[in-house]
Amino acid sequence: MALQELESKWREFDARLGAFNDKIEDQKKRLREEIDKRAQSLAVELEKMYDRWQEKKPKERNQLSYEEAMETSEVMKDMKQQWAELEGKIEKLYVDAKHFGKAAPQF
Repeated sequence: MALQELESKWREFDARLGAFNDKIEDQKKRLREEIDKRAQSLAVELEKMYDRWQEKKPKERNQLSYEEAMETSEVMKDMKQQWAELEGKIEKLYVDAKHFGKAAPQF
């Protein structure tokens, strides 16, 4: 009797383990899709950053007034901070992609 009970419990455990593994695979798939979405979002952010840079990049020194130079300096500080944040997001995305066996996105 105990052997039959053990067999029954084993089948139940095996079924639950299979269901759990299916759930884990679904989660992995969802996370891989999320990585792709994050990569697309970062690509858009990088394009916007590039456009802002093209618009705000400093002119030749002799073409700037003092006020323009100070304003440009502030803009560059802000852009440097934004770039650092983007770099952090990109590095995290690379780590996540590697963890889930995906190729690192190319930007």
